[in-house]
Amino acid sequence: MRLLSLAVCAMQRDKPLPPELPLLDVPQAEDLYGELESLWLRYTNALRAFKSVCETVLEAIEQDDQDAAVRLLDEAHQAGEQLYVLLVSGSLQELAAHFSRREQLLMAKFEAGFCEAAQLGQFSVALDDNRIVAADTEFLRFVGLPAGMVVGAPVTTLFPADEWARLLHAVNMPSDTGRKASITVRANGYDEKRVMLKVVASIVAADGGQVLQGFAVDWSQTESDIQQRRLLAAAIDVSDRMVLITDRNQQIVFANQAFTHMSGYALEEVKGKTPRILQGPDTDQATRKQIREALARGERVHAEILNYSKEGLRYWVDLSIVPVRDDYNEVTHYVSVGHDSTDRKAQELQITKMALFDHLTGLANRRAGEERLQLEWKRAARQDGLFAVALVDVDFFKRINDTYGHAVGDEALKHIARLIRSALRGGDWAARWGGEEFLVCFSLTEGEQARPAAERLRRAIERAVLATEGKELNMTVSIGLAVFSERYHQLDDMVEAADMLLYKAKERGRNRVEG
Repeated sequence: MRLLSLAVCAMQRDKPLPPELPLLDVPQAEDLYGELESLWLRYTNALRAFKSVCETVLEAIEQDDQDAAVRLLDEAHQAGEQLYVLLVSGSLQELAAHFSRREQLLMAKFEAGFCEAAQLGQFSVALDDNRIVAADTEFLRFVGLPAGMVVGAPVTTLFPADEWARLLHAVNMPSDTGRKASITVRANGYDEKRVMLKVVASIVAADGGQVLQGFAVDWSQTESDIQQRRLLAAAIDVSDRMVLITDRNQQIVFANQAFTHMSGYALEEVKGKTPRILQGPDTDQATRKQIREALARGERVHAEILNYSKEGLRYWVDLSIVPVRDDYNEVTHYVSVGHDSTDRKAQELQITKMALFDHLTGLANRRAGEERLQLEWKRAARQDGLFAVALVDVDFFKRINDTYGHAVGDEALKHIARLIRSALRGGDWAARWGGEEFLVCFSLTEGEQARPAAERLRRAIERAVLATEGKELNMTVSIGLAVFSERYHQLDDMVEAADMLLYKAKERGRNRVEG
């Protein structure tokens, strides 16, 4: 081929010669088998003729004999066609078909080695008498029986009659692959042990009869694993714990019945979506971030999160999420297990409310009020903010208790609390400070806003009438007002100043604001 390439390039003088390529060496026939020698000689003679013509073409070109070169090129093409016919018309196929017995034995050895490496067992059954005619070591290992108990025995020794019938029926079913089938069957092992085999079987002709040849894999452990997965799936499905499985992209691939009961979503409705479908406007963003960052690091996470059902109902879930890794330590899935913690959360909120809120008025209690005042103080000191503290005391409250009783007194305190709550603006808040005394915190942009805000509150209480037990009560309050400023070195100084101003308001006749 190199010579022919040189010839063509030489005739086209404006093209460079191709790079040097090795000449094709003619194989020698000394080591070939006798019956193939004639065929091989035909092939080598055609190759030599083609090679000779190519060399002649090159010589003509070197002598600048273009006519001879063209004529010789035609001969080269004819020689090439003869070589092509020998190659393509089946000569090499004939050559391959005459493998010696040695190659056949070698192929069988390779097949046996492959089956052993792949843990495949082989067996054969003669269909004229349904007796096992062959079984290799691997297959015998599967069933746990010696060759003497298997080879030559009726096939029902190895396969129960119904299983053998199933196998034959599968092989005889029409298919694109002929009489061949893949099926899982039960075999009789040692001491009546049931052995599950995955069998690929086919029927072939042999010695005037038909033989079923089978390749088998021990499927017992696989069948056990499948059964284990079925049991696990059944346990998950009847569990009262919500189970949700997502892939590595956080897309839902599985949800059990407890999830459907809790969320209202069937698996088909959420499959392929992310758990964000369960979250809503009041779901805590910090909790979502905690979960997202832990999973991004491939860590397990435990959190309590507020979800929303399909109907929009809120419910709390105590949730644990575990990443699942493959053999390469790559996360492939996330398994979430959770239970409904709505009732417990409600109890916690109730306990928190009892700890931080006054049970009679519903306002923050003194402890919560003091904590919020500390935050207001720090915020104002850090950001040059502004706020005012108003201590509000009900005038002549002891007289109400003594005259009408403590039940009416309680109603009076709730009445005042409602009026205070309705007078609050954005950023304002209030707490029951103790007895008949309340603290109101006004959020300000200017110090001059504090007194008008306190006056509005005083007038609102003065104008309101409490109707209780057939009686109408008019009440008033006295207010001491202190505005955050540099003259207060600490929060207690500011609260003490408001308290002194409240005392001053009472001294000056009550129902007034001092500050």
